[in-house]
Amino acid sequence: MARPAAAATGFLTANALPWAHVEVDGRRLPRHTPVVRAPLPVGAHTVVLISPTGERHEARVTIEKGAEARVVHRFGR
Repeated sequence: MARPAAAATGFLTANALPWAHVEVDGRRLPRHTPVVRAPLPVGAHTVVLISPTGERHEARVTIEKGAEARVVHRFGR
């Protein structure tokens, strides 16, 4: 019996100054920035960076197979 094909993935790298919590599609990642090459399924995603003071920065990224998308933001500017 053939095994099902693995879902195509790419990567997300996110960073913020100061540090920030990271949410992808409404789910908080287990660690704060910097996030380096976190695997995500191919397609469009909403990334939200949340600073220690509660400021939010939202970005839309498109993850492509084997490629890396980046979100970088400086709060307080």
